Amino acid sequence: MRDAPTTQQLRPDRLSAAGVAKFTTTVALAAIFIDASVGHGLTWENDPYWTYWVTKTFLIATIFGLGTAWFGIGVGRGAIITAVHTIALTVYYWTFSPIGLPSTPTWLDLEHTWVTGVPIHFGVIYVGYLLALWAWRRRAEFRDAETPTPGGVALASLLYGVVIVVVAGGLSALALGEFPGFTWFLVRLLITVPFLLVWRGLFGTELVSNVVGAVVLALIWATYSQFLGPVGLPDTPLRILNPAPPPATVRWLDYKELWLISMPIYLIVMLVAMVLAPRREARMARRPLAAAASLPLVVFTLGFTVDPDDRGVSASFRATGDVEVEGQGSGTGDVVISATDMGNRVSPLPPHDRVSIDATMEADGHTYRLSVRQPMVEDPLGNESTWWGVAFGVDYRQANGDNVRADLVAYGLGELTTDGEVLGQGLPVEVIASRDAEYPLMLEIGNDTMPISGEVSELVATWSSYEGSAPEGAAIARYVGGGAVLLVLLGLGLILTSRPRTPRRTGTR
Repeated sequence: MRDAPTTQQLRPDRLSAAGVAKFTTTVALAAIFIDASVGHGLTWENDPYWTYWVTKTFLIATIFGLGTAWFGIGVGRGAIITAVHTIALTVYYWTFSPIGLPSTPTWLDLEHTWVTGVPIHFGVIYVGYLLALWAWRRRAEFRDAETPTPGGVALASLLYGVVIVVVAGGLSALALGEFPGFTWFLVRLLITVPFLLVWRGLFGTELVSNVVGAVVLALIWATYSQFLGPVGLPDTPLRILNPAPPPATVRWLDYKELWLISMPIYLIVMLVAMVLAPRREARMARRPLAAAASLPLVVFTLGFTVDPDDRGVSASFRATGDVEVEGQGSGTGDVVISATDMGNRVSPLPPHDRVSIDATMEADGHTYRLSVRQPMVEDPLGNESTWWGVAFGVDYRQANGDNVRADLVAYGLGELTTDGEVLGQGLPVEVIASRDAEYPLMLEIGNDTMPISGEVSELVATWSSYEGSAPEGAAIARYVGGGAVLLVLLGLGLILTSRPRTPRRTGTR
């Protein structure tokens, strides 16, 4: 006698309790990954502290877990659940918690919370959901097919991994004009081989599976480089017999080097290796030759190699004329500021933001001169959100609680002299340039914890007007480029999860 059909068999859009647990885990991991890569890496180019990633992953798991358990899975259901999650996330970060605790108490501004935050967060989380939905359905199909042997999958994953790492790493190094270090290749191999082993074992080697796998792997490489993988290790001399530690001159790739030069190379090489190369595993020797077909891409990208002096987003500000020096009276002075934002990455490693400030103020019969060349990457006491040295076009909260929209907020360490006498070196310096009539260009030198030597702990100078403005071109380009990629991924995800599929058998390789 045949068993009665279960609810799961009658309603494929409904999952068992175990299925909900597995699907929720898949959605949470896929969504936070797409958020990190396409949202925060490609579009915003910022790095929230680890509490953001952990809290948001749990929020995704909570809302999608409940939504899946109550309403099931599907393209439309996923969009509704994603909308609910987006509103909950936005309200949470607007009202209840900064994104940077316990690193820095940084609150998201209106633009990053509601204006761009809502559509981008919806898009990246929904792409993650569609990726999980495709993986769930593809796994169900592949589970019924004839699967490859474990030994064959392992050997192919190792060979593919070596080819991808050597070719993609070598071509990107050629395009950047810089060897990233042996550790870079080693870590990418440790990422690529298990990824291929898991991907091929779960989803097979069908064309669509290979294409999706290549895109996911390329994003994994870029995301790892964005948040976890600087270049330059190991430095020489290598520590082999000598117990003394070697130097470590490492740095992070900037936005252009990573997302505009390296990422296309990663993607092309992985697509060639996983899709366009000959299908039979016995012809592995042809893989390197096929992957070399991506060489024209490198020739194209050589024209975009970044000069070290051109990295980051720069702007200049200046003010001259009447100045108000708090506690010292009115006077005259001038200030010239050059600032470069190298990206909002939570790391003390270079490249750091660059700031140069030269100011002269004459008030109450004294001449004050300030020189700043070193950015203050972090406030040692955590009292200020320094934006790692320089920030353009941000909402700044004054000590009295006033909110100011500033063209520039910069922090540095400088030297102050009065009438030629050095009053302090390594003094904390904060500069704010705002169009707000109440808060124009202000220099704050010293504070209660790091005071100026002498009778005053800090010196505050204010100019009523200034020249210069926050650069917007780079941010707009990131929004356009990242938004276009996000729309493409959304379109591909909808196509993959909406079209009916016929299970096909995969022959043993």
